[in-house]
Amino acid sequence: MAVNSVSLNRLMSRGDVWQGRVQQGSAENSGGHNIATGVGELDDKLHGGWQWQKLHEIQVKQPFSGEVVLLKNALAWSGAQKRPVFWIAPPALPCASGLARYVDPQSQHIVLTPQTEADALWSAEHILRSGSAGMVILWSSSLSQPACRRLHLAVQNSGAIAFVISDIQPEEARPFTTRLRLSTDCRNIEVIKRAQGWPVQVELHKPLHWLRATA
Repeated sequence: MAVNSVSLNRLMSRGDVWQGRVQQGSAENSGGHNIATGVGELDDKLHGGWQWQKLHEIQVKQPFSGEVVLLKNALAWSGAQKRPVFWIAPPALPCASGLARYVDPQSQHIVLTPQTEADALWSAEHILRSGSAGMVILWSSSLSQPACRRLHLAVQNSGAIAFVISDIQPEEARPFTTRLRLSTDCRNIEVIKRAQGWPVQVELHKPLHWLRATA
């Protein structure tokens, strides 16, 4: 299939084409801010951490397998920006005392419990498009390609960072900037997709744990 220079430049600017070189993470490299995951080994592979105004996926075999640990710096960043965090369809209510260990106690957290996945997707998309959020976390068993695409478009220019926490998913194409898969023992992270790099495995020196330093 022929690709003209305009289309190719658009793909490259979005990070959809790996350009055959590895750069250290920075706002200049990512086209925005990078927010560290808090796990040094993983941040090295992601060139600095999570990219701002992008959609990221974390796959887990069971809830609370260390995924929230990887979000603690993003949670703190959102609070520092005085912008709320939206928790959409979480498997359990966030623990206020646990969050207070890492974020400003005055930060705002809004929990939504939609009755259906369609309602959850609608909520996430409209919150992002409103520009009111600092961070959106959506739990979903699976999202279709069109649904992912809608969130991918909604997070751009939203001022927020967005995450989808899902079950283990097939490795077919999805418009996530980053796709991670956590092992049940919280000692291994499979980076299925990342900007400016091929898939890679990250072996952790110690398991992810909410109340323990991870880097």
